Amino acid sequence: MSRTSLCVTLVSVSIGIACGGLTGPEAVAGTYALLTIGGERLPFRMTSGGFNPGFPGGSELPATNDDYVEITSSSIQLNADTTFSWTLAGNVSQGGEVTPDNFTATGTFEVVDTAVELYLTGLPLVDPDTPITCSIVGDTLTMGEGEGEEMEWVF
Repeated sequence: MSRTSLCVTLVSVSIGIACGGLTGPEAVAGTYALLTIGGERLPFRMTSGGFNPGFPGGSELPATNDDYVEITSSSIQLNADTTFSWTLAGNVSQGGEVTPDNFTATGTFEVVDTAVELYLTGLPLVDPDTPITCSIVGDTLTMGEGEGEEMEWVF
């Protein structure tokens, strides 16, 4: 249940676009540590009211306020060879039992015009051809800032 919950958290991030002046993978290579989700500092706690994203064999996210998924840290490492890794660490509470969990996704990225497009690989129900688009301004990476996006993640 906990691995599915953190995977769902990673996959359900809807992404927007924006920024300027990106020149290539070397210009954006580095580690970006998560600072805020939806304007709130970590740890960030989510309850979901029983949302089930439909992962094969997966269970619903917690359905009550006592049940939650909490993100305590996350980082994205962009490498000059256009590979990346995205790590989430946190806790899952269900039925009063809190379980620590970690999750890492990997893939490749492209610098396209003024955006960085992340292509996740090896995750259930994630199309590896559909990018997660984010902006990088200075040493801040932002995803989910577009119109209609649910939550902005700032690294």
